[in-house]
Amino acid sequence: MLIKKTKSMKLRKLLVIGIAAALLSGCGFNPEKVETTTVRILEDGTLTQIVVDDFDKDYYDFDEFSKMASSEVTAFNIANGENSAVIKDIIRNDDSVKTIMTFDSDDDYALFNGATFFYGTVNEMLDAGFSLPGDMVSRDGDAIDADTFYDKEEQHVIVVSEKINIVAPYKIEYMSSGTELVNSKEADLSNVSDSLVYLLLVK
Repeated sequence: MLIKKTKSMKLRKLLVIGIAAALLSGCGFNPEKVETTTVRILEDGTLTQIVVDDFDKDYYDFDEFSKMASSEVTAFNIANGENSAVIKDIIRNDDSVKTIMTFDSDDDYALFNGATFFYGTVNEMLDAGFSLPGDMVSRDGDAIDADTFYDKEEQHVIVVSEKINIVAPYKIEYMSSGTELVNSKEADLSNVSDSLVYLLLVK
């Protein structure tokens, strides 16, 4: 009986550890394994940014890089509120450095990075002053017209100026032309020629 009980306790412990690991990695999303600059958006609008920079020169100083990054974030939080931006980790690899940060909102992200970044419903997007996007296509390459886009007023949309990778909280239904899907929720924007990239999401 003691042996059975011990085995049962070990199984429960392993199950708990496995669940915790899955939650931390975001159901398969692991920032430490990201190889190109990526932003992940959660349903509540908080963001994780993973910036991958070249670090292949002998005169680069990792400690100095870390201090500069920390100083920049501290100054930003003093001006915009505690924990508006948080450095979670800075990882040095052979020829690159990876900075993992979180932001309280799309506004915080946009302000910190000097970029356009919006996450909300189509109605909220229009209220924020964004115009109707240009050419958008489905995952199968079918175009979406303006009326169809407006009819999706309660669906979420991402608008971003940076040509990076985006991991969305929901599946990507329509996207700006040139967007390449990595999977149903992740998109590579590096080949989009428009100044702003639009991703229309569906739950």
